[in-house]
Amino acid sequence: MKVVGQQWILMIAVVCILAVGAQGVWISYPLSLPIPGLDWQGVGPAGWRRFLAAPFLFFLASALLLLLLGRQRSASWALVMACVSLLAVPGVAWLLDATWLNRYIEEGVQYDKFQFYIPLSGGIPSTSFDPYLNSPDKYQYLPDRARIIVDILGWGWSVCVLGMLALLGLLRRAGKISSLHNIFWPVLGGVVVIGLMGMNTLRADLNYRTGDQRLGLGDYTGALKAYTLAINCDPVLASSPVYLQNVAKAYYQLRGADDPRGQLYADALSKVNQERAKALLAFSAASPDDSALGRALSKMAERKEAELWVNQSVRAYKNGDLGTAVFGLRRVLAAKDSPSTRFFLARVLGQLREFDEAERQLKQLLSGIQNASVQAAIYNALGDVHAAAGHLEQARTDYAMSYKLDKSGNLWAIKGLGGT
Repeated sequence: MKVVGQQWILMIAVVCILAVGAQGVWISYPLSLPIPGLDWQGVGPAGWRRFLAAPFLFFLASALLLLLLGRQRSASWALVMACVSLLAVPGVAWLLDATWLNRYIEEGVQYDKFQFYIPLSGGIPSTSFDPYLNSPDKYQYLPDRARIIVDILGWGWSVCVLGMLALLGLLRRAGKISSLHNIFWPVLGGVVVIGLMGMNTLRADLNYRTGDQRLGLGDYTGALKAYTLAINCDPVLASSPVYLQNVAKAYYQLRGADDPRGQLYADALSKVNQERAKALLAFSAASPDDSALGRALSKMAERKEAELWVNQSVRAYKNGDLGTAVFGLRRVLAAKDSPSTRFFLARVLGQLREFDEAERQLKQLLSGIQNASVQAAIYNALGDVHAAAGHLEQARTDYAMSYKLDKSGNLWAIKGLGGT
């Protein structure tokens, strides 16, 4: 009787842990707010994607209720469905829904650029500013995407996985389920079903690899055919610079640099000066064909043109030509918002003593960034602006806020507080 009581206490504890996990972070991002398993404010036509834990909790609650009613067979199937719905979160993000992946890639790239612009403009990165080692924008095949998905998953989902394993073990010991094999094999079948639903993504990966092989063999027409099939099956490839560079190389080898798509190939661009390269990219961006591949290459041209303007601004900044640097950065931001570019622009504006505009740019950034280290860097930059403008009390407030947000080797804030 005592053992039975202990088992029930353990089960209740595990269920409580699962409830905490469901409320915890299920999807995490480099810059913006993480998404919990249950985001009650997100329920609705525009927020259903945030209600991630609902299927898992529904089947888990159903299983526990059926166990209390003595219906073990039905409870086993409810547990199977709870496990499948839990595993469906990374499965769907990996094979079916590119929303999470694209957002993570974009924010990861911006995060890494903050690391570059902070020391370049005289700031001091805190020790918590670690780079994203996976280089999310450089992924190629599905195994690379799987590693990114591992980074995306938050602690709440992991707690639910561990809690579910513990619960199954306790139920087996208590005799509430006859065998774990009765759970394992149906769950494996559910995983296979998710894989079948993601067949387009698997087919895209196969075509992508085929295109790379044909490119290496010099079969450029065959490579382009395979690449086109790949992106038609999986639009997320439009975010892969490696894939798009290979496509551009195939066009370049097949039709030469006169083809707008061939002009995107890095080796072709390296043979012309910066101004000519920007003109070629602008032409390529304005000349897409109405296909998934054409639109992706057009966006690639826009990104490459923006990179050239940013690189020009960086060189101008290093040479002391701050006016030219500001011109290039504003041009990039006029085409597409970039948090890291806006941060660099604000730093340059501060050095030009355009304090009001620099402050406006930095405050605009704060509204969209939730990463504590990046927020701390923005507050440090605000402190520098206010200190240079002679507003020492406000500067001290900014540095103090920065240190409050990030105490991990935040030498920039410490230095600012010591100087104000």
